[in-house]
Order: sequence, then C-alpha cells, then structure tokens
Amino acid sequence: MTTTFFEKRIPILFLHWSVVLLTASILFFGDPAPGFTLNNWNILLFLSGHAALSIWRPLRFEDRSLVYLLILADVGGACLAAWLSGLPGSVFYVLLFVSMILAARVTRLELLGAFSVMLGLTYPAIVSLGGWPLEDVHWLAALLIGDCTLFFGYLAQLHRTHEEQKDAGSTYRDLSEFARALSREDDTEELHSRIPRLMAQIMAVDNCELALIEDDKITKRILPNRHCRDFQNIEIVQSVHERAVASSGVVYVADEMQADSAFISKKDFSLYPYRAYMGKAWMVQKKPAGVLALYMGKKGPWSEYSKQQFQFLVDHSALALQNLRLKLELENQARTDGLTELANHRYFYERLEEEFERARRKNHFLSVALIDLDHFKKLNDSAGHRVGDQVLQSLSELFRKSIRRIDLAGRLGGDEFAIALPETTSEDALMLCRRILDAAARRKVGQLTGFSLSIGCATCPADGETLSELIEHADQALYYSKNLGRGRVSRYADVVGQRKTT
Repeated sequence: MTTTFFEKRIPILFLHWSVVLLTASILFFGDPAPGFTLNNWNILLFLSGHAALSIWRPLRFEDRSLVYLLILADVGGACLAAWLSGLPGSVFYVLLFVSMILAARVTRLELLGAFSVMLGLTYPAIVSLGGWPLEDVHWLAALLIGDCTLFFGYLAQLHRTHEEQKDAGSTYRDLSEFARALSREDDTEELHSRIPRLMAQIMAVDNCELALIEDDKITKRILPNRHCRDFQNIEIVQSVHERAVASSGVVYVADEMQADSAFISKKDFSLYPYRAYMGKAWMVQKKPAGVLALYMGKKGPWSEYSKQQFQFLVDHSALALQNLRLKLELENQARTDGLTELANHRYFYERLEEEFERARRKNHFLSVALIDLDHFKKLNDSAGHRVGDQVLQSLSELFRKSIRRIDLAGRLGGDEFAIALPETTSEDALMLCRRILDAAARRKVGQLTGFSLSIGCATCPADGETLSELIEHADQALYYSKNLGRGRVSRYADVVGQRKTT
C-alpha cells in the first residue's frame, strides 16, 4: 500500500539532495588547507552515504523513520560542514535549529517560503555585523539554512498529513465497526449495554450513559459501574440531561460540571462524580426518546472533531435502537393476534411443537388446554360484534394473568383459545383451568356479567405420544365438556374413563 511519503518521494529526494550538495559545497569551498584534505574525504563519504540512503530508504524503512533519519543525516552533515569549514559556528547552529523549530510549526507553504528566505539572509547579515568578511562559503551557508527550512517544513507537513490519514483511517475503522456491531445486535438488552460500552471506548472517556425517555421521564438508564436503580422514572426537568433534551445539538461542559448550578440542582446529580460532560438527545416523532452522554474525570477534550464524532455515534445509536424497536414490533405483529394480543394460530403451534420436543427430550410433562367461549354467536347477535370483541379481549387478559411466564396462551380463531403448559401435570392443569372457569364466571364487561367456558385438557406423555395425538385428545376432552352441558373442564382421562364405563 502506497503512503504519503512514498508518493512524495521525488520532491523529498530533490530537496534532500539540494541540502546534501550545499553541505558538500561548504565542505569544498570552506576547506582551509590546500590539496586533498580531510574535508575532501568527508565530501566523498557524505555523498556516498546519502546516495546509498536514497536508494535503500524508500524500500526498507517505515514512513516515520524516513523523517527522523533524513533530518538526523542532514542536520549532522550541516553541523559537521560548518565546524570543519571554520564558519561562525554558534550563529550557524542557532539559525539552523531555529529553522527546524519554525518549519515544524508553520503549516502554510507561503509562510514557509518567507521564513526560509528570511533565515537565509539573516546569516550573512549577522556575519557582516560581527566583523567577519563575507565570503562565498557564507552565502552557501545562507542557502543551506534556507534550504533546510524548506526541507524540514515540507517533511513536517507530510508527517502531519500522514498522521491525519492514519487517525482518519483508525477513526473510520472504529466507526464502521461500531455501526456493524449495532446492526448485528437483535437483543434489546444487549444493545442497550453495548452502545455505551463501545462509545466510551471509541471516544476514550471515563464513562458513557444511555438514558431512555418516555413521556418526559427517564424510564431506563445504563451507566456502567454506577448504581442507577434509584434514579429511574424521574422527570427530565429533574435530571442533568434537561439541557441536552432542550437543545437540538451537542451540549457540553469542559470543566465545571461540579460547579454548574444547572447540574448541581438536579435530582440525579449524585450519580456523576465527573468534571466534564457532553450530551446529545434524539427525537422520535418529535418527542425526546433518549440521551447519550459522555463523562470525564478531568477537563474534557471536547474539540470540534470530538463533537462531530460524538454526533455521528449518537445518530447511529438512535438509528440502531429505532430499527431494532421496529423490527421487534413487526416480529411481534407477525406472531400476535391483533385483537387479543395473544399468540396467533401459527406462532402458538410453532411454540407448542418446540415445547413438545423439549418435553420428550427431557422426559417432562406438557399439558395443553383448548378453550371455547360458550354461546359466543348468540352473544354477538344480541350485543353486537363490538361488545363481542370486548369480551374476547377481557378473557384474553384473564388468561395472561392466570398463567406463568413459561406458559403460552394463544387465540386459534374466533372464540377458540389454547394454553400450552410446560412442565405441568394433568392435576395442576386441571386446577389452573378451574381457576380460569371461576374467574370467567365473575368477569364483567359493560352490562354483561359472567361468562361460560368449555375447556379440554390433555397431558403428555400419558395422553399422546405425538403432538398431533396430544392436540386431538385435548380436542376430544373439549367436546366432552360441551356434551356434558358446557361451563366445565374435562381431561382426556375423563373421556377414556367414560368410554370404559360404556
């Protein structure tokens, strides 16, 4: 992969060799002794060493080493040339190092060119003012200082560009991985805990909080390593996030959170032993849906770049939360009966099949209860379909309240319901169904009071070795209840016993 330095190798080598040749010229013209002297040997060694470096470097060294190695070689060569040539050394060394400092700080090329000319002309001016006669070697030294200024400044700019590209690439990878991690998550609780954890890591802060809002109250908050249970269901106006919710942009405090009255007066202020804060809220249907906030124990490095990065993370987090919520709603709609909010026909039998396989694998009981509302057609005809729907909804609420978390109630169609009861014996299923019968008889919907149900139960493995047998036998028990006059619960064992007696 090509890099900034490799792409700019031609101008780098050109500037580098201009410095090298000026250094060699100073050695040659500043030689105080006639003949082939030590300066001449240094020139040969200097030129051959740089020739080898120019050929070898682009292929063997990392980019950062190019900056250090070339600067070291050029500074060392220039200082050696000044010393061996008898130049006013202190002036030359001071100007050379001033040029390096300025070159590292200047970011604009036009300023860099102006500084190189200024520093170059400063050397012969100081030499002249110091009483030394101006010679050719002094003007070469002036050119060398100006050339070094250009070269060092150019390398410094390339280095900054290279680091920015590396930071941008690292940030892009972090943000891309953040977006991918959120898009892969299908569990709401896991997504809620993952967002602040990843965001704190990317932003390099001490903590990150996710606060969810409903009806202007914080209904849930995830703040790692802090106890938040006592700060749920508080009004936004009583929270430190009030300012973030009221603002359309990023709200931040760099160093005064513990002294800011807008924070100190809030009910949840004791949650935050931090100095710096940055928060952003997001909206759903023009209502606040949540806040993400960053915290630092020291002064916050809230640069414009960090604010933009935080804005990006908040936007993607809000989008991921919204998408997951919509996805779960669609999935819930696909498996839920719209009127009663119980499991629909398809989903109920899918779950029942899973529970049957689990019961058979682990040798557990599984009971199934099929339920019909007695005389529902007559009720619809006399009271109307709207009242009939209200009755079905009321009974569905009764079923949900009567069963355990591991049980499942479903509406199979019309006035037909079913309940799957994992790890439930025939006797326990019978007790539950009798409680449902009694509660339905006391149920009131509008002007109607008391509803009659017919229920049939079957339990595996005694009442069926296959799921189809289990359902068929529960259905037979249901019709047995109807034949006995409705308003009662029967087990398949009752059907078998009646057959034996007849």
